[in-house]
Amino acid sequence: MFDFLNKFAGGGITDMPNKKVSVLMPVYNTEESYLKQAIESILNQTYTNFEFIIINDGSTNNSKEIIQSYDDRRIRYFEQENKGLIYTLNRGLSLCKGDYIARMDSDDISLPRRFEKQVKVLDNNRNIGIVGCIYKKISKNEFSGDAIVRLVEFPKYLDLLQTCQLAHPAVMFRRSLFEEFNLKYSIDYPHAEDYELWSRLIKFTDFYNIQELLLLYRLHNRRISNIFADIQEETVRKVRYNMLNFLTCDNKKQADILKLLGMDNTYFAVQKWDFLQKIFSVKNLKEQYMKQKIIMFLGMQFKFRGYEKVNIVNLMGGLGNQMFQYAFGKALKNKTGKDVLFSTSWFKNAEETIVNKKKREDDYGIAVRDYALDIFNLDIPFSTQYQANNCKNKVREKNAFIYDERLLKRRESANYEGYFQNEKYFKDIKEIIKKEFTFPSILKSDTFNQKWLKRISKCENSVFIHLRRGDYLNLQGWLLPINYYKKAVEYIKKKVHNPTFFLFGQDCEDYIKTQFLIDTPLEIIGETNSRESQDWKDMFLMQQCKHAIIANSTFSWWGAWLGKANEGGIVVAPSPFVNEQSEIICDNWVKIDIDA
Repeated sequence: MFDFLNKFAGGGITDMPNKKVSVLMPVYNTEESYLKQAIESILNQTYTNFEFIIINDGSTNNSKEIIQSYDDRRIRYFEQENKGLIYTLNRGLSLCKGDYIARMDSDDISLPRRFEKQVKVLDNNRNIGIVGCIYKKISKNEFSGDAIVRLVEFPKYLDLLQTCQLAHPAVMFRRSLFEEFNLKYSIDYPHAEDYELWSRLIKFTDFYNIQELLLLYRLHNRRISNIFADIQEETVRKVRYNMLNFLTCDNKKQADILKLLGMDNTYFAVQKWDFLQKIFSVKNLKEQYMKQKIIMFLGMQFKFRGYEKVNIVNLMGGLGNQMFQYAFGKALKNKTGKDVLFSTSWFKNAEETIVNKKKREDDYGIAVRDYALDIFNLDIPFSTQYQANNCKNKVREKNAFIYDERLLKRRESANYEGYFQNEKYFKDIKEIIKKEFTFPSILKSDTFNQKWLKRISKCENSVFIHLRRGDYLNLQGWLLPINYYKKAVEYIKKKVHNPTFFLFGQDCEDYIKTQFLIDTPLEIIGETNSRESQDWKDMFLMQQCKHAIIANSTFSWWGAWLGKANEGGIVVAPSPFVNEQSEIICDNWVKIDIDA
């Protein structure tokens, strides 16, 4: 199959560098022969130190069978219901572990030395954050005439304003750069999501295109550029205007820039102006990011605008805490009318505190969590570290569970830190929050959770019980006494006909068997989801239950609040919830005194 690649290889196997690469390739109903060629072109790279992440985005053809026919330890296979390319790419970014991330499309062909050459560029040039290459268009397995696409070697801002100077399936970039500036693909720019992402990335790093043919780009009728040509053209136009607005808001100056570039306001023609490319560059913007930089440009002055003053909400803690912080941020935007950005710097800092790697605990025995909101289909506007550092007005929550309306007042710029664990913050936008916190469906191939989903749905009255132990064992006064659960179960039995109790809990299998002795049959879910880092599936199952007995945990709080129990069922909660505070408990929930 790969004989026609040999003339492009130009060498044999190279020594394996110390760097590790993550290759990210989404797949959706790709033609069998194209998919095989794409996979094998990666597995046959001269550079071999990589992981190959393949995400099957709900294909309905034989893509799964083809992918799983390859027995190669470097392949990490994931599947999901169809979510679309942008969701899949963002999920893939979160799965990548390598220092560098290489993109690949499932119908293209990477030539054998592509990774070898791109890794060498990134290893030897710290100023370069993303590297592409020249590519050649092919049709089926044949070359389409003289169809080599040559890209600018060192693309600058004006180059990108004229046209996208990187071939998406041909790029390799630094993962650390994306994490530092919280970069991801935006759902607001369909079918040109890569172009829009590059238009933001170029503000922080240098671009480079290897002037060698390293990718074969497949032409066929099912490519995005053919099917969605009109939408793609409009999205490209939107990206370019955003780039203009970053340079200047003055319409006349914008028109002057377009005229100098040979580009009309309504039709963007491509015309090369080498002298402009050399003069006009933003590669130093990172160092002077929050300063206004004046550049003399052919007799005109253009001002680089730093980001406007912003409101930032810090995300931290586990999934339940992050959901409260996100809901608070949405409420803050709704109340003040000002955009709100979200910071994930806490998670990077928290990683450095881990001492018990097996349980991911810090010195105090507290579990260190990861960013988890990516399970939802949210288009979260993240802040950069520069924006967070420049935001000097720190607003810290005084009491985590007590509603403070002063936190929602309009501020010119503020960096919010807290947990905001109170429904009153977002009660006005309750339906919006519920819609945004919609979990993915459980796949049919997920037999464990499908089994429990069927059991819950068949019960006359399903009730979930949540036990929270784990790091609560290290927090004085946080563990709930068994007496609370006994009283809660008895309350449910008096109010509900024929209840079936489903028990959720992590790190507590022995405790359930030896100490959690409640006089009622229990359906024990177990810890499968937790062990597989799929905790959200427990919350999904909680939502399906008609009634709830929650722990003093934001995880089961959301499981009840988002689910059937909060819409006509019974939710039982411990009082005080924690640290003598109970205001987190909703007005329509039943409080059980744990001290009585």
